[in-house]
Amino acid sequence: MDAAVAIEDSIDSLSQPPYPIIPVHELYGSLLMDMGRPAEARKHFEEALRRTPGRPKAILGIARAAEAMGDTATARAQYARLIDMWKSADHDRPELREARRFLRSAGR
Repeated sequence: MDAAVAIEDSIDSLSQPPYPIIPVHELYGSLLMDMGRPAEARKHFEEALRRTPGRPKAILGIARAAEAMGDTATARAQYARLIDMWKSADHDRPELREARRFLRSAGR
């Protein structure tokens, strides 16, 4: 993954829609979350979001990583951001159910 990150980071600007379809930082962040390494994952999700602004899966990744690290304020802000961004999406999307569950339990 480090080699993939280096290759993608060498590209000055990514085209829109994002190239590649799943930015490597986002993919790496997801893998790190699966490995129980949320602090490292969060850095990659933040980089994915910096390079490709507004990516819902990167926002969700930051929220999940923050939640796993006990950073309730960041998790709350990112889950709320995701809900706002996807206000016209299907109401029963798993990501939105997850965000609403967290916001209810953390007190919006």
